[in-house]
Amino acid sequence: MGVPEGAVPYKTTPIFNQEPDKSRRVGCGEGLGGEAQADLLEPEYHEIQLQAGEEAVVAPGQPHRVALLGPVRFQIQLYRGED
Repeated sequence: MGVPEGAVPYKTTPIFNQEPDKSRRVGCGEGLGGEAQADLLEPEYHEIQLQAGEEAVVAPGQPHRVALLGPVRFQIQLYRGED
């Protein structure tokens, strides 16, 4: 699943550097280094393994969690529909 057609970026977070064994709730992001697992909890459970250069897209309000599988670098890009 990619970013929906017509969605435009409106905010990019700083690059996060994270140590292993810590979890952080995120929206959608791109792995810049290391590995993470994104779990989309609804409407069906779906597990995504993310490595550097891969992306995960989470719809607004979609329950999810991210587990960091070692030291990682990641950045979150937020989108909204066209005005």
